[in-house]
Amino acid sequence: MDRTMALLVAVAALLPLGSYGQQLVESNCLAAAEVESVSTTGDWVYGSSIGGASNGYFTWNGANHFPSQEAGQYGLLSYSLQISRAGNYRVAIRNYHSDPDSTESNDCWLKVGSNGWVKVYSEKVAVWQWMTKMDLGHHDAERPPIYYLGAGSHTLQISGRSHGFSIDKVHVYDETCANTNDALNPFFQGSGGSNPSDPPPPPPPPPPPPPP
Repeated sequence: MDRTMALLVAVAALLPLGSYGQQLVESNCLAAAEVESVSTTGDWVYGSSIGGASNGYFTWNGANHFPSQEAGQYGLLSYSLQISRAGNYRVAIRNYHSDPDSTESNDCWLKVGSNGWVKVYSEKVAVWQWMTKMDLGHHDAERPPIYYLGAGSHTLQISGRSHGFSIDKVHVYDETCANTNDALNPFFQGSGGSNPSDPPPPPPPPPPPPPP
């Protein structure tokens, strides 16, 4: 581990979990966190009954908060984000919504660093998915949330927008250098952790027999 990464990890360890929860610490161009690594706030409700989640998940059980002035005002979830390698980082939120109308119950508010709040949404129904698109207006082309992040400390925040929207995990990664299998693997463990889907290493060979 180089000196910069060691310093970022040390800083992350000192941050209070009550306000920022599990730290998103980038390693090898990827940072990952379970959404439930922070406490529920507002009308976020912890759940575990929807199959396919990596662990538990949060569902927004409150009212809809569509006006932009309500972004960040209801059910604010905050995660510290430590970046060691500057770059353009994509945010992928593993989410689920079951309304038969794919345009309903399909979004939340997202804020990264000093950037403004933006609606992010997905379109598939009744399936856990990584699809995360920004809605910047009806005339804006659909695109994923990608932010330039310099090395250092940042904050990623989510707040409630649509009733019934569920979140499992949050991954932040640089598409130019992250391991693509890890970037969208719901069972990837933390930042720079091992991948449980990889086969276990073979056992060591038996020791040689003692000499006669």
